[in-house]
Amino acid sequence: MRIILFTLLLTVCSIASAIPVKGTVSRIYPSSTSEKINFKLVTSDCSGSPYYSFPINTEIGKANYSLLLAAATTGAEIVVAISACPPAGENVKVQYIYQDFSSN
Repeated sequence: MRIILFTLLLTVCSIASAIPVKGTVSRIYPSSTSEKINFKLVTSDCSGSPYYSFPINTEIGKANYSLLLAAATTGAEIVVAISACPPAGENVKVQYIYQDFSSN
C-alpha cells in the first residue's frame, strides 16, 4: 500500500512540475534507431529551438503521434509538457501532449 501511495505521489508531483510549451508543428521525423518520434515546434517558450521526442512503441506513443500528425496537417497549436527547457540543440523528452479546442 505504501508503494502505491508513493508512486501516486511521484506521478502527481511530476505532472505538477511540467512546463507547458505551446506551438505549431514545424518538423516531424521518426528515428529508426531509437524507436522515437522527434519533432520541432514554432514557439517562443523555449529558446534554442529544441527537438522534442517520445517513444513510438507504446499505445500512448501511437496516440501522441496521431495527435501530432493531425495538428501538423491542420496547423493547429498543441501544448507539449516537458520537465525543463533543454540547452540549444538538445532533445527533450515529452511528458504528455494535448490540444485545446475553441469553444466557439
